[in-house]
Amino acid sequence: MKLRLFVAGLGVVVSNGYAEEALQMAAYSPQVADEVLVTATRSPVALKDSIASASVITRDDIEKSQARDLYQVLRSLAGLQIRRNGSRGSATNVTMRGAGASGTLVLVDGINIESATLGETNLESISLDQVDRIEVVRGPKSSLYGSSAMGGVIQIFTRANKKDGVTYTLGRGSNNTVDTSISANGSSDSSQLNVTASHVVSDGIDVQSRDDEVAGSAAYDDDGYHRTNLSLNLEQALTEQISANLLFSGSRSQADHDSFYASNAGNTPYLEQETRLYSAALKYEREHYSTKLQYGKLEDASDNYEGDGTADVDRFGTTREHGFWENTLTLSPGVQLNFGTDYTHEEIEAPTAYRQTRRDNFGGYLNTQLELGLLSLSAGVRHDDNEQFGSKMTGDFAVGLHVTEDVTVSASVGTAYKTPSFNDLYYPDVGCCVGNPDLQPEEVESYELGVDAYQEWGSTSLRVYRSDIENKIDWVFVTQYIPLQVDEADVKGLELQVGTELFDTMIAASATYEVVENAATGEDLERQPRQRIALDVDRAFGRTELGFSVYAQNKHYEGEGEGRITLPGYGDVALRAAHRINEQVTVRARIDNLFDNDYVEIYGYNTEGRFVMVFFDYTPR
Repeated sequence: MKLRLFVAGLGVVVSNGYAEEALQMAAYSPQVADEVLVTATRSPVALKDSIASASVITRDDIEKSQARDLYQVLRSLAGLQIRRNGSRGSATNVTMRGAGASGTLVLVDGINIESATLGETNLESISLDQVDRIEVVRGPKSSLYGSSAMGGVIQIFTRANKKDGVTYTLGRGSNNTVDTSISANGSSDSSQLNVTASHVVSDGIDVQSRDDEVAGSAAYDDDGYHRTNLSLNLEQALTEQISANLLFSGSRSQADHDSFYASNAGNTPYLEQETRLYSAALKYEREHYSTKLQYGKLEDASDNYEGDGTADVDRFGTTREHGFWENTLTLSPGVQLNFGTDYTHEEIEAPTAYRQTRRDNFGGYLNTQLELGLLSLSAGVRHDDNEQFGSKMTGDFAVGLHVTEDVTVSASVGTAYKTPSFNDLYYPDVGCCVGNPDLQPEEVESYELGVDAYQEWGSTSLRVYRSDIENKIDWVFVTQYIPLQVDEADVKGLELQVGTELFDTMIAASATYEVVENAATGEDLERQPRQRIALDVDRAFGRTELGFSVYAQNKHYEGEGEGRITLPGYGDVALRAAHRINEQVTVRARIDNLFDNDYVEIYGYNTEGRFVMVFFDYTPR
């Protein structure tokens, strides 16, 4: 009965999207059937031809959705659970298929941007202004990418030149928020360059709630934030077959927060973060063979201040170097090989000594795709040699049966793993928490059945999956917080995506039913709501476009055992409108949390109330 009511609820809920492209975000639409997908095989393939469960979000989708950050863009996709510690400006992470934030791999232009200390990616450091497209592939992909790709892979491609020109954007909104950006494109016969800069500043909201219980009324303050981003992307054709790419992406931010100590209630603690990504790539392409050599370096630094100008123990710096060589070889029509090798070096710096501060990983992979009449086959294997944990072998296999020209039935099985982070293993004993050097890598074995249909009336994608996760890491409070491993976690889920057009109105729906529980106790793991639904409705009226969104999820839990807390489910409605004044000027408006609902995503952290934002876009012609 619960599942029946959940699916029936699709008729009354809505999510985040816009006009025709809104359909592309929340469902497999006919308009994007031929969209190119790279992440599923590390080589280009049409989305409709991919056996993997995948979504592609284009630059047009992002702009027309009027989303302010990745949190809003990814929220409506089936299979993803995205959350943040409070309002915009706070740490934001995403989980896929119950694998946790550390089990979801996030790449920027092929480079892993995971923090070596936290073992996960803070999406808040990435500005949407610098994003060209996003690819989401669900399910284990360690056979291609190694550690972290347990629940899936999200790859973000930075903006590249498509048409010469400059676009200026100015936004004003609630909480004295100012959001500005400039993006410039230029090209020659052999070169393409994009430079994008953005800055956002806001008074924010009172982010934390638990501090009020300890520090009292002195903690009732708004926690402001500001962030500046800069990205440069240069593509250079050296010959007809050889091209080079240079990328820089940087972010610097400061976000206020509250103290849990009454003695510090009069101060305003804040966190400063800086992230820099450098990448260089060389690519050679011919008709039946392509090869790419790429090196990237991620530098991530954070300083936590108590408000009196002195830094506390939470001062960290991490460096991740990632290099890879990937190849695609077409042996004959319908037979393709993907193979390559990669190297990762991680290193951390901290004021309190860790038992180990660096490690290396070498990996090699082989993947093949076959088209045999009505059958599509994909198989892959990878071997990793980790300096701390030794050898690890992963693999996957998928088969798709083209029942008709428009309908494909698929089945897949795969394995993946995640190495513990430096914090998991070696966080120094500072009284509140301590690492656990006895941890072993998390491992997952996953099975999936799917149906995809692309038809004149619209499109549908249905996935049913089960995953068995061993050695799942969870920070729990004993005498202090320490990471321990659940013997086994069971994940069972269903994902549905539907898109259609009725009476010139674009409608897109996504639904996720997912149970993530401790196999021994049967308890749901924390922060894992079982039911999530989203629906987009959008329509254009000449130069004006209107749309509305609602996202809904049911209850979830925080903590374990007797101290477990139940957080109720909630629904969140948004409205959006845009009007093109002329070819140069567009005005946009968006209202989030329309009914000013009071809800909690993470225990101890407040969420934004009603939020209004207005943007002006100017593109000189």
